[in-house]
Amino acid sequence: MLRPFSTPQFRNVTFALILVSFVFLVGAVGFGIDSSPPGLLFAFLAPLTFSLAFVHPWRTARQFRVLFYVAGLSLPVFFVLHTLADVYAPRVANGPLLHAALAALDVAAFLLALVACPAVMAIGIVGAIIMFIRERHSHAGQPAG
Repeated sequence: MLRPFSTPQFRNVTFALILVSFVFLVGAVGFGIDSSPPGLLFAFLAPLTFSLAFVHPWRTARQFRVLFYVAGLSLPVFFVLHTLADVYAPRVANGPLLHAALAALDVAAFLLALVACPAVMAIGIVGAIIMFIRERHSHAGQPAG
């Protein structure tokens, strides 16, 4: 987790990607994600660039495959969490504070399942393919041993 901050070059790229992610988030909020295609695009690009900020130093296909699997397994978990919070928020919430917390959990889980997980899965699959090709080409010139 600390690798993105380990060298000045990695640190600069990490902070630049976080800044770009914030700009995409502001753009998504500005356009709105209801029915605006630019807003939806920015809403997808915000978690994509935020995730890239932390995985850009990775250099093996295995790391990206694990990221893809974890994001893929997180998708149904967040959908179930969203459904449970949506169903039980009106029933369980005795006070306004608990109701607000369950409503916030409902929205956060929905956005994570709908926007963040697919974006991270895209990074995982594309990164795994690129690193697999890079690993394969780096070993192609070596004699069989």
